[in-house]
Amino acid sequence: MLLIRFGAMGDVILATPAIRAAAAACGAGRIDFLTKSAYRPLVRNHPSMGRVLKFGGRDGAGFWSMVRTVRAGRYDAVIDLQNSWRSRFLSLFSGAETRGTVKIGRWKRFLLVRCRRDRYGDVLPVPLKYLAAASVIGARDDGKGLDLAVDPEESEAAAGLLKSAGLATGRPLIALAPGAGRATKRWPAERFGAVASAFIARGYAAAFIGGEADKPACAEALKSAGGPSADLAGVFSLAGTAGLISRSRLLVTNDTGLMHMATALRVPCVAVFGPTTRHFGFFPFRAASAVVEKPLACRPCSYHGTDRCPQGHFRCMLDIEAGEVLSAAERLLIPEN
Repeated sequence: MLLIRFGAMGDVILATPAIRAAAAACGAGRIDFLTKSAYRPLVRNHPSMGRVLKFGGRDGAGFWSMVRTVRAGRYDAVIDLQNSWRSRFLSLFSGAETRGTVKIGRWKRFLLVRCRRDRYGDVLPVPLKYLAAASVIGARDDGKGLDLAVDPEESEAAAGLLKSAGLATGRPLIALAPGAGRATKRWPAERFGAVASAFIARGYAAAFIGGEADKPACAEALKSAGGPSADLAGVFSLAGTAGLISRSRLLVTNDTGLMHMATALRVPCVAVFGPTTRHFGFFPFRAASAVVEKPLACRPCSYHGTDRCPQGHFRCMLDIEAGEVLSAAERLLIPEN
């Protein structure tokens, strides 16, 4: 059987309950997963995984080559967790007798964002949408959360980098991710720094993490953090970032894929949500977590965030004070103190 989810990072991690359920339904059958080459590290060590087919990127197959590969795989079932024209084409021409496709709910999303009409009713988290697509092969929800297996060597590499950054001090580590793909999904970086500073005063160390594009936000946050802290944006690979988060006591983040990475690693997570809301199904899934948000009439204003606030005031983020996020984080950490 083949599951298809090209990306992005968070969506691939959110697909892991469907991988697990599909494996349980198929028994001894092989479960393959098709994703963009950049996201292969997120699923390659999953205990239910067979082959990971890499699509795109420098070392992944092109589209027509992937069509031939999928066809040659002679899959008895294909579960499309992407629902794009490419994934639908791959599913259709796979030759599989059984096919399932995730229902995204684009019409409901359009009505909510563009017309301010809420037709969602009970909100279905994205992992459960994926499980519904896999129900055509008998996959069932096992009530568990997300999965992510960290390579031992990546964990050790993370430990080495933390040491070289001056964070191997014996203090418990807090990870903070002030970046995001779109500007309106970024809580002000200096407030991430203020949260880090408060934890440092309580005996913690702080690591600001993210990719290359998150360097400006991490550098800005570091200015108000104090020490011991470090800007590690762009330092770690995807698997290395998982290794670092697994060594952290807590992650404070915007609405990004790192939020789902933390929940899959069973690391408590505080997520700051601005332009997007629970309706889209991306809140932390079955994990020790807290979402900090403001109930404004203009939310949600977009599907995935935008480059600037459509209303011009950006209150969804600016109205959230550092103290609110700090309080949410402290409540999560109480059981571990």
